[in-house]
Amino acid sequence: MGSTAFEKATIEVRSPQPGVALVVLAGEHDLYSGDELRQILEASLACCDHLIVDLSAAEFIDSTIIHVLLQTMRSATELDRKFHVVLGTAPAVERILEVTGVIRLLGVVPTVEQALAAERRLGTVERPATCNDELRQTSSPRPTSTMTRDESALAPSAPA
Repeated sequence: MGSTAFEKATIEVRSPQPGVALVVLAGEHDLYSGDELRQILEASLACCDHLIVDLSAAEFIDSTIIHVLLQTMRSATELDRKFHVVLGTAPAVERILEVTGVIRLLGVVPTVEQALAAERRLGTVERPATCNDELRQTSSPRPTSTMTRDESALAPSAPA
């Protein structure tokens, strides 16, 4: 019998330019990765003027992730930070954002380049160098966080 394969959920933080945090989600994100995503987005907002969440490599998100995105958008607004969601993604991700009605609420752009272009048009307030240094430390080619489901918990138990 074949087992259900889950795409590994990863969260990677990059700093494509000073004052900008780019948080890249790949794989399937749900309740399992929601709390860590929330923490990463909060930390990024504390250090940067522009937060970009890239869902291009995400294959699935659930209501937990949508809630985290909406809460982050609200926090960004309260802190007078720019916030964009990149949605050049799997049809399932775009569809859930459309069905839930949040796609029109989020600052959705089709590419990271367009989000960065919005940054250049709107200008940037300089953040302390420590914020840019913190992001630079986490911007490596490997994910800052990799989460996988415990597939052994999903396997059927052996008959007694």
